[in-house]
Amino acid sequence: MMIDALTRALLRLYPEPFRRRFGRELLQIWRAEGDEARAASRLAAARHWTSWCFVTLYDALLRHLRPDPSRPSVPADRGALFTLDWIRRDAAFALRSLGRRPVWTLSVAGTLALGLGASIAIFSVVHDSLLRPLPFDDAASLVVVEALAPESRRSILASYPAYRSYRDAQEGLEGLDAWTTQHATVDLGDGPSRRWTATASSGLLRTLRVDPFLGRGFSAEDDRVGQAPVALISHRLWAEEMGRLSKGRGGAGDDGILGRTITVDEVQHTVVGVLPPGLAYPDGEVDLWLPLGGAPRGRGFYYLSMLGRLEDGVTPQQLTARFASFGPTMPNGPVDSPIDLVATPMRENLVGDLRPQLSLFLAAVATVLLIACLNATHLILIRALGRRRELALRAALGAGRGPLLRQLVVEGCALGLLGGILGTALAFGILEGLRSLGPEWMPRPEELGLDGTALAFAFGLSLALGALLGAATAVRATADDPSLGMTGARGEVGGGQRSRAALIVVQLAGAVVLLSTALLLVSSYRSIESRESGFDPGGTLMVDLDLPAGRYGTRQEQGAYYAQLLEELRSLPGVTAAAVASSHPFTFYINHGIELDGGQDDNTLASRVRLVSDGYPETTGLTVLEGRFVEERDGWNAVVVNATLARRLAPGGSAVGLRIKLRNIEPETWRTVVGVVADVEHYGRRAHWQHAMYVPAQGVPYPHPMTPLLRTEGDPLALGPSIRERILAVDPRVPAGTLVPLDDLLWRSKSEPRLRTTLLGGFGALALVLAMTGLYGVMAFWVADRGKEFGVRQALGANRAGIVGMVLLHALGRVGLGVGLGLALTWPALALVRHQIPDLAPAEPTLQGTAVLLLALTALLACWIPARRAAGVDPITALREE
Repeated sequence: MMIDALTRALLRLYPEPFRRRFGRELLQIWRAEGDEARAASRLAAARHWTSWCFVTLYDALLRHLRPDPSRPSVPADRGALFTLDWIRRDAAFALRSLGRRPVWTLSVAGTLALGLGASIAIFSVVHDSLLRPLPFDDAASLVVVEALAPESRRSILASYPAYRSYRDAQEGLEGLDAWTTQHATVDLGDGPSRRWTATASSGLLRTLRVDPFLGRGFSAEDDRVGQAPVALISHRLWAEEMGRLSKGRGGAGDDGILGRTITVDEVQHTVVGVLPPGLAYPDGEVDLWLPLGGAPRGRGFYYLSMLGRLEDGVTPQQLTARFASFGPTMPNGPVDSPIDLVATPMRENLVGDLRPQLSLFLAAVATVLLIACLNATHLILIRALGRRRELALRAALGAGRGPLLRQLVVEGCALGLLGGILGTALAFGILEGLRSLGPEWMPRPEELGLDGTALAFAFGLSLALGALLGAATAVRATADDPSLGMTGARGEVGGGQRSRAALIVVQLAGAVVLLSTALLLVSSYRSIESRESGFDPGGTLMVDLDLPAGRYGTRQEQGAYYAQLLEELRSLPGVTAAAVASSHPFTFYINHGIELDGGQDDNTLASRVRLVSDGYPETTGLTVLEGRFVEERDGWNAVVVNATLARRLAPGGSAVGLRIKLRNIEPETWRTVVGVVADVEHYGRRAHWQHAMYVPAQGVPYPHPMTPLLRTEGDPLALGPSIRERILAVDPRVPAGTLVPLDDLLWRSKSEPRLRTTLLGGFGALALVLAMTGLYGVMAFWVADRGKEFGVRQALGANRAGIVGMVLLHALGRVGLGVGLGLALTWPALALVRHQIPDLAPAEPTLQGTAVLLLALTALLACWIPARRAAGVDPITALREE
């Protein structure tokens, strides 16, 4: 049945008159020869049908081009003509022909490589981010459940009571599980070290449908308070660090690791299982999994993300609608008003922010590839027109149009594959550059690479483009009267000049659109760079440090440790200031509702809270706009707010002196606003200004991990060894993690706008170069083709300035058409870009003017050289040849 369907599909490629006359006979021949091939072997059958597919495509194309497609012209020995032998012969001839013209060959292949390299690199990014299957069974039914604030639509992490409330009331889910990730101090028996850990509910592995490699997963009892602490370890940690414990019991497959005890934050945990290799959720760097039994359960701790699996027949949209009818609230949350629960597919949650940018990159790279293909078409057409004598001679010696078309298509395929090889090397370099732009712009940038899928895409795209270019130019090159080539006639026949002019107009229009888009992104990125960050990161170092909860479980214990640590750090030579805070300046982890004394009760008023010690403004360079900054002696009595929150609390007036109270803190007292500080852009400088306040570290009842910050003279990383020594001197059981300058964090926070600016800027510059190269090639060929005419004009009295003006006028007419078409397409293109990336700066008419001016100047330069060459034609030589 499949073979019959294939033969009938191939037959439909032929013109209707031919099918009426020869269709029945062709079907009989195909079936008979197919039966013989199948009887021989499967390989013979595959080769037979592959050959016949190519045969039919070529033959059908030729018959569509003939005036009378029903006229029989099939060679007597058809099977000998359309076999792999002719492919090998034509390929060998094509390679010899291309090798005789290495400069032209490299020009065409290099032009294709520019477009193909960019396309392959972006395809690899899209495949790794959007197309690669998630490593879970039935991953399409996995959804992330998020609580969104009604106004800002920012995701709010859930507290344990909130998670329990949602889990008990959920409908349409097989189950709802929660997890969080954090660093922990882990002792594997050879001293403490910091490792990335995940705390998860007992059903998360079942929801993911992941079975442990060894042992068991978490049980419902492990989630209960007071149960004996247990842990799961990653396969990587077991193989690299803990595998030595089981070598004496059988090696890698032994389960001797089960039952071993490890120390996590000074608490003994029993290893009950080993996770399978390659598990990358919730984070591929996680080494330990812990149950929720020991996690904070207070109403003021918001740290859990939620994951569920849809029941059969339920869609994420239906589940979100059910949540809306449920009318959920955040139990004891920072905002007492109802919130919106939204179910988002796991893949969409992982790459949702990246999808609009990838769509923009795909559109841009498609434009670059189109311009590159049009440029290559110019070069191939010029050579084909120069080969008219060769093609005419071959036709006179008996070669039909079919073999000539076939030969040019094979040459196109060879050029495409050569361009694909060069483009693959270019794509590898582009991906290396993308990895260097910062780690924040995609989920796992370190996994970017050219895998088998990307290489297959590169091969298929190169071959397809080569065949398409070869077929298009072959049809055009063989359409003229062969007698023109035999007599040595000059000039282009038919619509050659018009078609090539249309191609250059399309190139220029695409270049205008890409240049305008790139300039918009450059302008937006410059506005981000010029904005005040609200603090001075120069010379400031962040120390990644976590206190073991089992050793420092109370606020008093933590306060005593940080006080001693700051004393040690401030005494270091080269340290000018030091402080600790609940997070570095780019992020917040604490959110509280706010109640204003004497103001109207507003349940939607909330603020991010940062716990700080003395010396925080001096360490980070935070600007105090009004009043003073909080001090540790203020305790629970004082608070500092940022400028945005100050305007909300006291519109048109001063917020200093107002009294506010943080919700969900017991016992809570009224706190006086003693100062206003500058706004600091948070969350990668992408978010709008947010309410923020600064509270003394001793001004809350709960313990919270703090981040040490140091301002130094000179290179802050030069103090790294001394800093680690002082940290170990305070407590050898508290290891220091990475040391990161705030300048590096500021650079990472701008990785997304830097990525799109770099890529679109590069694509715009590449489009400009390709378009100008194409324009130069067209004008150079036009000048060479009309060289006699220019000589005759000069012999009849025309001056060189007039010749140069005529050539430039001819060129600028095409440039004007291309620019006009590009401007017409630019405004809808920019509107689409702004819809995809809403945080861009407003588009200004000067952007289009700059793009047009840049293109016009380069176009003038590209046309000037051919114009000067036209004016340099010797009239005597032109008349003698005439």
